[in-house]
Amino acid sequence: MVYRTLSLDEEAIAQDFGLPLVGFSLDYAFTLGAFDQDKLVGIFQASCVGDEADMISIGVLESYRRQGISRNLFKEFLSLRPEIQHVLLEVSKENVPAISLYLGLGFEKIGVRKNYYRNLKENCFEDAYLMKFSCENK
Repeated sequence: MVYRTLSLDEEAIAQDFGLPLVGFSLDYAFTLGAFDQDKLVGIFQASCVGDEADMISIGVLESYRRQGISRNLFKEFLSLRPEIQHVLLEVSKENVPAISLYLGLGFEKIGVRKNYYRNLKENCFEDAYLMKFSCENK
C-alpha cells in the first residue's frame, strides 16, 4: 500500500467512487490517499490551521476494510504534518466501528453534539460525539 497526498484531479476521482469529500479552502485543505498500485482505495481529509486539524472524512473501500488502512492514513497524516498538536472530529454515536477506530487511535470523547447528523433513512437526527486527539498521546 502506498500513502501520499492527492492532486486536485485525484480528488475529483475520489468523489466518483463514493468516499465523502467536502470542499473547503485549499489554503487549509489536506487530502491523503491510500493506493493499491494505481487504485485509490482510501482517503483522509482534514482542514488544518496552525497546530490544529479538523478531520473532515476518512474512508476505505469496503473490500479493503479491516486491513489497517484508516489507521495508516491517520499516522501518515501526522508524520506529514508535524506541526499538528490536536485533531478534532465529530462522529455519529451510532457509528460503532468508527468510534472503535478513533478510540484505538488515541482519540478521547470530549463532548456530545445533540441532533448533529440527519438520518435520512429513519427521518430523524442523531447525536454526535466530539472527539479529540492530542499528539502527547502518540
